[in-house]
Amino acid sequence: MMKKEDLYEAEKELVRTLRYKEGLKYKDIATKLNKSLYWVHCRLSDKYKPNASRIEKHYQETEVVPYLIDRGHKIIREKTRTRCKEFSQEVDILSKKDGFTYVTEVKNVVNHHQLQTAIGQLILHRFGYKEAGNAIYQIVFPEKFADYRYFSQDFLGFLDKNLEIKVVFV
Repeated sequence: MMKKEDLYEAEKELVRTLRYKEGLKYKDIATKLNKSLYWVHCRLSDKYKPNASRIEKHYQETEVVPYLIDRGHKIIREKTRTRCKEFSQEVDILSKKDGFTYVTEVKNVVNHHQLQTAIGQLILHRFGYKEAGNAIYQIVFPEKFADYRYFSQDFLGFLDKNLEIKVVFV
């Protein structure tokens, strides 16, 4: 298994090759790699140092993906971006189960900003996702945050009933 630092260096090298040797524009690189413009920009910036996003991605791959697979989800690895005229963004985990598509945002910590970000991301995914009528939108947090003050039954009920966003603790 490749170390996180080596993975980042490989990503950086690939993006720099596409940009400086092949002459692709940011948008073309993002499209080719199924990533965001921000992701491409970060790999071209010498100042960017990944930290929290790597930890979140690790939690996603080692805890959340196996959890979903154990519950019968088939993980989709290709075309995981929701797109529309205004927005293009990557779904953390796109999966299928029992005829439904699950659009899952993963957060490895709970704070006001992370909660707002996850809700906002899911709303944008809903706007940009083509199978909207057949999709379930959910946010996954670590189990240790299940009793956190942000997760009152009233709030979780509001998210579910009014925004059709489920909150799952893994």
